Amino acid sequence: MDVIATHSNADFDGLASMVAAKKLYPGAKLVLPAGAQETVRNFLSVHDLDLSKLKELDLQQIMRLILVDTQEPSRIGTLTSCLENPSVEVVVFDHHIDSDSVCAGRSKQSMVDSVGATTTLLIEQLQRRHIPVTPFEATVMALGLYEETGSFTFASTTSRDFEAAAFLVEAGADLNLVSDTLYTPLDPDAVALLNDLLEQAEVLYLEGRKVLVSTTTIDRCHGEASGVVHRLAELQGVDAVLVAVMMADRVEVIEVD
Repeated sequence: MDVIATHSNADFDGLASMVAAKKLYPGAKLVLPAGAQETVRNFLSVHDLDLSKLKELDLQQIMRLILVDTQEPSRIGTLTSCLENPSVEVVVFDHHIDSDSVCAGRSKQSMVDSVGATTTLLIEQLQRRHIPVTPFEATVMALGLYEETGSFTFASTTSRDFEAAAFLVEAGADLNLVSDTLYTPLDPDAVALLNDLLEQAEVLYLEGRKVLVSTTTIDRCHGEASGVVHRLAELQGVDAVLVAVMMADRVEVIEVD
């Protein structure tokens, strides 16, 4: 059995990459190993992507694990057991460069490259293999591409991301749906969180990259903090954002890269 999975608290780049990867591995099962962001959950409540529940799978039957938008064992839930089994082939598609990744080193098929979105890497594979996509599939992939690049405004955006977007538009991606899904207004609590993060923000330059770091203490936020952090990245135009949100019952660390 082949399984395609992305990181915990999945964003649209992770979801879109899963959909694209299934075009390369048609018989694979799509799994969200540890939840998804609120916007992704809302989208999935309306659109059926034929996801499988992890608890319903027999992990012993997995022969190939395709990870998209992550190389971190700590971010794939109980699927980490597959990494401990040498008979399981592991394939990675990711735009986060990690030279020490054990996952990517498990397969010659893995592809890790510095582009704006993991979705781009998979779209390039579809183009090379002349695999067509439906308008709906193109729309889902566009959601990942537009979200992860901040609609092509993030400094991490490359020309390859623009070329991938052109392919999706030609395939019939519904950009109105993309816009309606991604750009929802922030509620008052989220606006307060965003303002606080902006006030506490510090910009650092690490190995030539512009990184915004911020912390906040908040006792209420009805929306997801991760969505606010993505909006912060869009506003500031940095290469990456690292935020620690201290809530009443936990500390949530959120990274946007």
